[in-house]
Amino acid sequence: MPHHPIVNPYENCKSGWLKGLTHAHVNVPFKSVPDKPYAHGCDPTTIYEACRDMGMQFVCMALDVQLDGIDLFGDASGTPDTLITIPTREIQNNYLTPPGTYFSAYYLHTLTFGLEGPSICAHPAYYGQDTWEDIQKDLLDPNDQHLVALNVNGLEVYNGFSPAVSARFYENCWDDMLQSGKLYFGYAGNDSYYRSGYTLSRFAPYLGHNWVSSEPDAASITQSLAEGKFYGSTLRDMTSPPVPTAPFINEDSYFLEFSEPELKWNAVCYLIQGRKAIPVQVDQRQDGQTYSVQLPETDWSYLRVQASMSTDPNNNSYWNRIWMQPILGPNWPSPAG
Repeated sequence: MPHHPIVNPYENCKSGWLKGLTHAHVNVPFKSVPDKPYAHGCDPTTIYEACRDMGMQFVCMALDVQLDGIDLFGDASGTPDTLITIPTREIQNNYLTPPGTYFSAYYLHTLTFGLEGPSICAHPAYYGQDTWEDIQKDLLDPNDQHLVALNVNGLEVYNGFSPAVSARFYENCWDDMLQSGKLYFGYAGNDSYYRSGYTLSRFAPYLGHNWVSSEPDAASITQSLAEGKFYGSTLRDMTSPPVPTAPFINEDSYFLEFSEPELKWNAVCYLIQGRKAIPVQVDQRQDGQTYSVQLPETDWSYLRVQASMSTDPNNNSYWNRIWMQPILGPNWPSPAG
């Protein structure tokens, strides 16, 4: 029986893995703006010290911008070279002056990593599920030139800004985009240093961060983010990535294999036939150290695998998770779809 190719973003990850933050607010712009304060963030030195203490190797320094400084990015030049810093910009459409004038979706916030790097949707349903419906509509069919120019290709599946831990997760938004045929990558962010009460220590033990397969420089990191060669996590103490291997074929099924026996794995596969996402069984292999997922040859569009430390919502470890990037199946539409 012939087999159709599937796309695993981790298959060609040959670089080492770097741990970093993709959503930390800084109060210094990448270029000076006379008489324009940026108190909506923290100074670079404080962020550097916190990242060092947390074992981070890179950080995206986000600057919140207004219409008269829409091209500005956060800056951290002057911090030690031991921390890779990436100028980042957040456009908060509902906080602009006048509000809601840059994007069609009033509550859409976007992050752009690097001056020419990828853009994502930040905390997609923070303002409510009804606002996510407007944001999703705009992302799927942007009707303004600003959003088209950003070429958004991801969203935050976790954002630590919400006081209630259970409200920080946006897995449903991620599946909404994937089921619409848009290849979106999932990020774990914090919104740290949004104001004085939002330091990194506030997010423990659910510190959202991302492991990126990349060479240790800003350009390589942003390129890997654009290609989905990373995974999001709130598992603060992980030291190595449980990346799925390249898929292999056994008789008439696909198999994916991945490790990390301490985690509770689960998976969702979106079936084109029937137009629905269904849970997929994750099996522990005989070695006790690896797991595998078996998939049919056809009729599926994407597989999304995630894990947590517990399956009990009443256990705090339930919120310690990792999110792998989607693996695209035989019926996946083109990225432009």
